[in-house]
Formats: sequence, C-alpha cells, structure tokens
Amino acid sequence: MLFAFLTATGNAIFALVIAMGVDQPLRGRDFLRTVFYSPVVLSVAVMAIVIGWMMDSQFGILNYLLAWVGLPPVPWLATSRTVIPSLSLATIWWTFGFPMLIYLAGLQNIPGTLYEAAGIDGAGAWAKTRHITLPLLRPVILFVAITQLIAHFKIFGQPYIMTEGGPGRSSFMVIMYLYQTAWRFYRMGYGSAIAIGLAAVILFFTLIQLRVFRTDSVEY
Repeated sequence: MLFAFLTATGNAIFALVIAMGVDQPLRGRDFLRTVFYSPVVLSVAVMAIVIGWMMDSQFGILNYLLAWVGLPPVPWLATSRTVIPSLSLATIWWTFGFPMLIYLAGLQNIPGTLYEAAGIDGAGAWAKTRHITLPLLRPVILFVAITQLIAHFKIFGQPYIMTEGGPGRSSFMVIMYLYQTAWRFYRMGYGSAIAIGLAAVILFFTLIQLRVFRTDSVEY
C-alpha cells in the first residue's frame, strides 16, 4: 500500500507538472515530449536491471554523483527504510510518460479563450491554473489517479528483479506473495483468496477516489 500510494501520487503530480510544461509554446517541444515519454517503451526487466545498477550502494552512479557534490551515500535498495521510496522513484521515472500523454490530451481540449478572458480580467498564471486548468482537468485527473493506483497495487517485476523482496521481506509485494503461494507451493485455493483480497482492496480505494473527485458541474 505504501508503494502504491507513493508511486500513484508521485506519478499523478509529476506527470501533470511535466504535461503543463511541454504544453507551452516552447522551442523543441515535440522533442521534449518524446524524451519524457521514452522510458515507457523499456521493458520492466531492462528498467529494473539498469536502475538496480544505478542504485547500487557501493558502485552505483547515483551515490557517485552524491559523493561528487559532497553528500553521503544512500543505501537505496539495501535498507528497509529506503527500499520502498527507491522502488517508487524508479517506477515513477519509468511510467510517468503515459499519464503525461493523458494530461496533454486533456490540456489541449481546454479552450484557449478561457485563458484569454481570465488574462483580460487580470488573472495570473497561478489563478488560471487553479480556476481553469485544474477544474477542467478533474475527469482526467480521476482517470489517471484510478489507473495509476490499480497498476501500482499490482507491482511485481521491479522488486522481483531489483530486490527479490528484500532486504528481509521489506519489499515483498502482494503479487510476489501470490506468485509464491500459487506457483511455487501450488496452494491454488489460498492464492485465489489472495487475488480476491487484493481485488477487494483495489475496488475499495477506487470507490474512494470516485467519491473524492466526483463532480456534477464545473465552476469557471
């Protein structure tokens, strides 16, 4: 649950910020969109192996960069305190390109005349974002929030390859437990119960999100 909420929230916010940035009339905008989206095309195995090397406590490039600026090394995947945030950061970098595209589609459907009228009334950038962009993007934000939470509740590949559930069992996720129970110990009935329990948890939090983001009208 900690991983799912960290990653889903980080993805939703970070992707929105990047989408709003590359939606501006910038030089090289299409190139930036391609660069930001490109990590999505990597397979989970490639991403996990490369990021695992980068986060290695002794030889990883991230700790080398920290040492270069005078900061102490971080045991990214080596302690129970840092392993879940580290997996979350790696997953956000890998997957934020898809919600970024969804946000871009939503931003491009907002009429430009609304921003022009707000500018005439003296609204600044933050006022436009608060009173125009975010309210009109509310259905898109709901879609991103639900799909991201569902996806990250089902994490398997990253911890399976990068940490094997360790250190200890601090990154031993529900799907790893399901896989071990059903396909290693052949306890299919108990594995099915785990799957149904996970589906119930996902449904519960999805209904909460629908309740939080539900709106019958949009105020301009």
